Amino acid sequence: MRILILEDEEQALLRLQKMIFKVIPDAVILGTPSSIEEAMAWFQNNPMPELIFMDIQLADGTSFQVFNRIKITCPVIFTTAYENYALQAFKVNSVDYLLKPLMKTM
Repeated sequence: MRILILEDEEQALLRLQKMIFKVIPDAVILGTPSSIEEAMAWFQNNPMPELIFMDIQLADGTSFQVFNRIKITCPVIFTTAYENYALQAFKVNSVDYLLKPLMKTM
């Protein structure tokens, strides 16, 4: 599975990658943009991934700004420390909303 991860916290990114590879050993992490601008550059130069994990609060804004500029056609899983964005998340291609810190349940 081809996966993109938008995350600006290094420890959260490493934990998420570890969890992904445990569940999907053959996953390919296509990129890890840490800002809206990096994400926009990534989308302009790459085909749509099969799945996106998105932190909501990034260094230069919220990941919802990406949806205003790019048509996201794959499922999105939001990973955030904020409960108050859940309704907004499900109005876009969100299939899940995970609250940080992400914990291993396996």
